[in-house]
Amino acid sequence: MTAAAVLKDALTAALAAYGRGALDEASRWLDAAARGGREHPDILHLRGLVALARSDVPLAVSWIERAVRAAPRVASYWNNLGVAQRQAGSLELAAQAHGRAITLAPSYASAHNNLGAVHAEREDYDRAASCFERAIQFGASDADTHENLAKARFCGGQFSQGWASYRFRSGRPLAIPTARWHAGIAPRSVLLRREQGIGDQLFFLRFAPPAIAKGMRVSVDPDQRLAAMLARSDLGAAPRDTDIEAAMGDLPWLLGMGDEDVVAPLGLRVLADRVLRVAAVLGDLPRPWIGVTWRAGGLMLGRDTTKEIAPDALGGLLSGCVGSVVSVQRLLRGGEHRSLEAALGRPVLDLSSWNDDLESMLALMAALDGYVGVSNANVHLRCGMGLGSDVLVPFPMDWRWRKTRGGAVPWYPQSRAYHQDRSGDWRAAFAALGRVLAERWR
Repeated sequence: MTAAAVLKDALTAALAAYGRGALDEASRWLDAAARGGREHPDILHLRGLVALARSDVPLAVSWIERAVRAAPRVASYWNNLGVAQRQAGSLELAAQAHGRAITLAPSYASAHNNLGAVHAEREDYDRAASCFERAIQFGASDADTHENLAKARFCGGQFSQGWASYRFRSGRPLAIPTARWHAGIAPRSVLLRREQGIGDQLFFLRFAPPAIAKGMRVSVDPDQRLAAMLARSDLGAAPRDTDIEAAMGDLPWLLGMGDEDVVAPLGLRVLADRVLRVAAVLGDLPRPWIGVTWRAGGLMLGRDTTKEIAPDALGGLLSGCVGSVVSVQRLLRGGEHRSLEAALGRPVLDLSSWNDDLESMLALMAALDGYVGVSNANVHLRCGMGLGSDVLVPFPMDWRWRKTRGGAVPWYPQSRAYHQDRSGDWRAAFAALGRVLAERWR
């Protein structure tokens, strides 16, 4: 077998192994391929992709830079170099690399999408949206690209266009709707199908009352932990004669919501027996009662949606505040509660187990004088009671917490958002939150 044939077969096997996620096998095949041409650009490029899959970003950049030097007119090399440079935090170099890929291949959808991601990370949402639109124009039909476009529009305050793209999100429970509910053709009754997490369901169900105002009978198929709570808000189980089903997240588009249509949260009501339970637990504690969490999210539809700050950082922020701190952190990890207490300088009431009973959690959220931490379902429960929260927002932000002057959050009345810097630095956010807490509770 000739050296060229050995190189071709080994590269083919390496690429197949990489596609299966068998990175060690891919590396062995690449070593074999290198015996037929150590500086072959395809070998260099694939070594970079293997390094990137192993999260060795500096090594990935180094390998792919060698590939583009060896073959400077291959658009895919430049595109993947941009991906690696973005992960390395070199946004300007990443933008240049994706731009070079687009110059070489103007209809390269992936490069347009990746350039949009760079602009979004720079918080230049208009340019990001333009890139995502071009990616779709050139054939990107995946849910991720449509969601990227939707989120860029949302973060830029262009909700009407954002809702149109949001229909194409991943994990949706029903087919993508193609017609809005205009006057005269709206269904008489609609069943809203659940999707995403509890907080997302509560968020999108705020659009149910506008549907009811159009004369529709609205019923829901929610997470069962919410069913009784929603029934008290006149959103009951499905009748037998429902005309149509819709995904909760499609409601804003179906109803024709525009850029300025920021709808109030769905009102929730507390059970009397849960009010008594809260009073029995908190009644003797000094006020104010301040709820805290420091972690939320997790893997959802293959994506890591984790939002997290260090519990000791949160404890330090509250250490000068009077009153009682109540932890409602789900799935506590070893040492976290002690770390919070040590930074706070006093005991913390642990009510993490109350997350197993949302009715009790709703009553607790209604009783607390304040709530500080990352966004989670509890923030939505407080929102449903007309109460605000002080929310630390990791970068990149969830679009619902988009930056506004003064930190106000239109979708969450009475709440304030404190944003992590895109470098990962929390200092400015912690300083702003610390000033607010000092004015309020010291």
